[in-house]
Amino acid sequence: MSIWVFRNDESSLYVRFKYDEQMVMKIREIPGRKWVSDKKIWLIPFTAESIQLLQTLFEGTKIYVDAVLMEECGLFNNEVHTQDHIPSYL
Repeated sequence: MSIWVFRNDESSLYVRFKYDEQMVMKIREIPGRKWVSDKKIWLIPFTAESIQLLQTLFEGTKIYVDAVLMEECGLFNNEVHTQDHIPSYL
């Protein structure tokens, strides 16, 4: 399983992954997270705490971060991968 992270706006990030009950349970542990049903995507606060918790909760899962976000934000660890685009099939 993999997850993709990209910026929504100044205060939030989108997190997308194929449906998996265990992954849904993990992302629900992030305070302030929200499911955006019309986009079928999760929204989390763009904070150091949320990013750190996301990486901790999904340790061992491939995390792809939008290349622009990766350049702007030094909060992601070296284990994440950069991605120029988010796959449309998710």
